Amino acid sequence: MDLFSSRPPSSALRRSTVLPLLAALSLNACIVPGVDAPPSGAYAESYQGNGKPINVKDGRSDWSIDQGGEKISSEHALEATGDAEYQARKRQSKEFNDKLFAEGKSNTVKANVLVYSGALMILGGLAAHFFLANRLVDRPLTPATDVDPESRAAQGTTASESVRWGGLGLAALGIGAIVYGIVGSRGEPPYVAWKTPSALDRPAYVRQSAEAYNEKLGAAGTAATASAAPVSTAVAPGQRKPRLPPPSASGGTDDTSDTGEGAQ
Repeated sequence: MDLFSSRPPSSALRRSTVLPLLAALSLNACIVPGVDAPPSGAYAESYQGNGKPINVKDGRSDWSIDQGGEKISSEHALEATGDAEYQARKRQSKEFNDKLFAEGKSNTVKANVLVYSGALMILGGLAAHFFLANRLVDRPLTPATDVDPESRAAQGTTASESVRWGGLGLAALGIGAIVYGIVGSRGEPPYVAWKTPSALDRPAYVRQSAEAYNEKLGAAGTAATASAAPVSTAVAPGQRKPRLPPPSASGGTDDTSDTGEGAQ
């Protein structure tokens, strides 16, 4: 096909150029996937405990935790006790994943902008290459001869050549933008799945947190109960009776005589 023909471009050319680009735009949602939300299943937020004391059993090779006879993990135990260090570290992990999620959504928007911009650049470049350049060519009149009739032959000019090659360059740049947007949007954010830190996943640490929790439940309040119990004043067998108080001034004679009689 002569790029610089004076004949207008056919409808088949328009369809072959525009329809693939429209199809690419309609499939953009599939080309640039959305970012997945950060993992949330590992967080034990919903566990509040069953109101029973938490016991930590530490063996030689293994250790376990139970609450009211029900086996629980260290994460559940620290979640139920509301351990401050555990909550702080979990909050930091959530904030980190949420930040990555926000960045991933922003990158998806940028990728969509690149894809749409690239498609528009391709449309503009092809339009300049096929249509605008044809309007800028020179068509001098060739007088009729004995053999050939009068005619106009299209001749390329500096402007038409610049537009023609510039249109191809713009279309190539648009293709590069689409490829970069698609490739750049691939891959999941580097989320960090939450788990109990090793420094907190120890029997001693969980037991320390559980003791405070059990005290709040009243499971470890036996000391207060013992102090409130009545104390027996009965004399044990073989124990001497306590001394009598010193005699008073009014009853001195009677106490002395009683003491003497007792001595005899």
